[in-house]
Amino acid sequence: MSEELLGPDEWKLNCYIVSFMHAADAHAHATALPPLAVPQGIDPHYETENRMVWNDDEHTNEVHEFVYEISWVPELGVWRRFLRTHRKA
Repeated sequence: MSEELLGPDEWKLNCYIVSFMHAADAHAHATALPPLAVPQGIDPHYETENRMVWNDDEHTNEVHEFVYEISWVPELGVWRRFLRTHRKA
């Protein structure tokens, strides 16, 4: 059946069914990755980056310091990185 013959609701339903079938097929063929473990001796740590940012009030570039905390999330098997502080350098 071509798209021109379907109304908007039927076409959306058709797309949903096809998407669902593709997702189910992909899941059936997926293989699980082995769980990741935090490397031994790695503790949470901080990284500092100095970057140029635009000051819209003064219409100038300024150097700002960004401090990120890096830590391991064992439940997810990934590292997380989030901004702890931000200040004008």
